[in-house]
Amino acid sequence: METIAGMSSNKYKKLFSNTLILTVGTFGSKLLVLLMLPLYTGILSTAEYGVADLIAQCSNFLIPLFALGLYKGVFRFTADNTHDETACFSTGVILTLAGTAAFLLLSPLLWLVDAFHGYAWLIVLYVTAAIWHYLLAQFVRGRDQSRLFAFQGILNTVVTVTLNVLFLVAFRMGVVGYVLSVVIGDTVTSVFLLFSAKIYRVFSFSRWNGSLARDLIRYSLPLIPADLFWWVTDLSDRFLVTYICGEEINGIYAVAYKIPTLITLVSGVFSEAWQYSAVNESGNVSEYRAFFAKVYCGFSSVMFLAGSGLIWLNQWLCSWLFAPDYYTAWESVPWLLLATVFTSLVTFLGTKYMVDLRSVRSMWTAAVGALLNVVLNLFLIPRFGAVGAAAATFASYLCVYCFRAYHVARDSISVSVLRTVLNTVFLLGQTFLLSAQVPHVFLWEAGFVVLTAIFNARPLLMAVNDVISSFRRRRSV
Repeated sequence: METIAGMSSNKYKKLFSNTLILTVGTFGSKLLVLLMLPLYTGILSTAEYGVADLIAQCSNFLIPLFALGLYKGVFRFTADNTHDETACFSTGVILTLAGTAAFLLLSPLLWLVDAFHGYAWLIVLYVTAAIWHYLLAQFVRGRDQSRLFAFQGILNTVVTVTLNVLFLVAFRMGVVGYVLSVVIGDTVTSVFLLFSAKIYRVFSFSRWNGSLARDLIRYSLPLIPADLFWWVTDLSDRFLVTYICGEEINGIYAVAYKIPTLITLVSGVFSEAWQYSAVNESGNVSEYRAFFAKVYCGFSSVMFLAGSGLIWLNQWLCSWLFAPDYYTAWESVPWLLLATVFTSLVTFLGTKYMVDLRSVRSMWTAAVGALLNVVLNLFLIPRFGAVGAAAATFASYLCVYCFRAYHVARDSISVSVLRTVLNTVFLLGQTFLLSAQVPHVFLWEAGFVVLTAIFNARPLLMAVNDVISSFRRRRSV
């Protein structure tokens, strides 16, 4: 029998262990993709990179729509250990088959869109491959097979990057080669998961469960418009920048997103581990609230410190990672870093909706962000170009954060409002100084990084202490 202290410490140990596994398994591979930027920007013109990015983003719009959001539902219902995994997976597969069939029947409409002329077939392949990769990967993740989930991420990256080099450098296939690398990577990874985890043994048409199907759909359907609204928030600026400023500026703006990817890598790895812990530790309400608040405090401190450091190093990173034609992307990067920090916080707080099965809240908060983003884009892009688009994205995620923080705080969970406000002021100060290019800006930026580190030292040290303590404690009888 475990003591209360032992039980309390185990959740930090589990969260740390899963985070470590996912970090080792996925951080390096995703960092490799970022380091491929010199290849992409060196071989693809700014216009070609803009087209490739547009294809990827449009595919990401269609994926949740025709996957019916079910991969998220399959993860949620598998992870809570209260549903039969065979019935959950089999029901999810049958529903996903229906969604895929609907997409293939409607896909000829893509050929009617002028922007996709010559590339519509790539979108069909991209979406179909991704739907099934997501479903299989999230099922494995829901079974708490963290090592396998991490390894499939490595495999996917290795295949994609290898094909990038082959298709772009050797065969000079341009946009087609860039997209096909992703499609083949998803397909190879899906086949690997199917056989390595013996998932094919789990599926059975006879295990279809109508009641479970209704629960899955009830939870997953609101996540479809939520994902679409996030797509609008993330992509409306790309379309409007292309329309107002041209494809070349959009290509540069698309590259600007790659620096914030460093934060996305860290937060994405942690969020995958955190979501599983959040679902599993939600039984005891009082302990769960304390757990949520402490983890949030430590996580937000890491995100703000990472954002501060990257704003400081922004121009150096852009000169190192990007070809000269793309260097002006540095102007948009600070605002996108601010947006990415709040994207991470929004995702973290959204875990509360997942635990409570309140996916409708995820939907309408995302809708507010999307609407605000479109309005601000229409106002700011004509005046400030790509920088205006980046600032609009930040404002949108900040707005969504305020709504979600309010909901979480209303459930008696602390979200460190004052700490968040002051951290945001620090990052905004850095952004304005960098944009104004004041004398000795590099030293001023370094000072803000030190200030941010000092301000966040206590929650960071507390988080480290919780993890260390969880490994020191032993079970008692």
